[in-house]
Amino acid sequence: MCCTDPATRARVDSYLDWHHNYLRRGSSGLTFSTQFAKALGVMSDEEIARAKVESTALLKRSLRIMEQSYLPESGAFLMGMSHPSIADLAASTELFMTQQLTGFDLAPWPRVVAWLDLVKKSLPDSWPRAHTSLMKVVKARSARKAAAEAKAAAEKSGVAVNNTSASAVSSSRGSGGEWSPAAQSLQAGSIFSAIREQLSSPDGAEAVQKLQSLFRFVVTPASGAPVTWLLDLKNGSGSIVEVADAAAAPKADTTFLLSDDNFVALATGKLNPQVAFLGGKLKLQGNLAKAMAFNSNVFGKPNIKAKILAAVQQNQTIKAKL
Repeated sequence: MCCTDPATRARVDSYLDWHHNYLRRGSSGLTFSTQFAKALGVMSDEEIARAKVESTALLKRSLRIMEQSYLPESGAFLMGMSHPSIADLAASTELFMTQQLTGFDLAPWPRVVAWLDLVKKSLPDSWPRAHTSLMKVVKARSARKAAAEAKAAAEKSGVAVNNTSASAVSSSRGSGGEWSPAAQSLQAGSIFSAIREQLSSPDGAEAVQKLQSLFRFVVTPASGAPVTWLLDLKNGSGSIVEVADAAAAPKADTTFLLSDDNFVALATGKLNPQVAFLGGKLKLQGNLAKAMAFNSNVFGKPNIKAKILAAVQQNQTIKAKL
């Protein structure tokens, strides 16, 4: 794949210069606006809609140019080369990601479709390895979509669907008295106790009204097994329970997975949720938009935050005396 002669290298460089200003701008713009912008809370609905239209138009225009100028003949790589170069890698991975995540249809550009297939076939080992994470995301999305469609179809036909509520786990530890010993050893335990006390407050009632969701938190200690809490901000006035058997608990709309230290930092405002997510300190499953809304409607509420800070301070004081 290396280009040694100056003329070939110049051709590759010329494509890459065009690629970053046209094809990549359109492709990445469409992917970000449709897949990440809303969840990260960095764009309004109006801005997202406008960005989607603009990036789609740029991507389509770029694909036309790609066929006319960079794929002059069928059965060849970019710029008519007989072997793939870094130009082919940059373009193919960009388009493949956009196609998989957004469902963008490449069919109107048959020469691009044939070229992309050619690149895949020329890299039988490295192509699947390079896209392992991407395909896991795509597979998980497809599974969730299929499950949702099956549930909707079953409900429409009157078939009983397992729709267990949070009350099904009310016998778990934490529904009344203390959390389990493992949960009590975590700083998160005192924070969830503080949040539970605030569910009956105006801030708590507002959170339930706005979020209308079930949230699962899987918090991992420095050593030992993770502890799971289920926050029901959907039914009644809300509830928080520690889940002993995750398999028996209802499916959460959003699941947070993080360490105890990072949970404390997130809850007290010392760790930005977007930074935590992008930096790998926070993993999310399910509805990302709900995750971001949870932060502002629970951790961001002044009265709830004050209780959380007091609980953390008290917990740290007790540990310091031990």
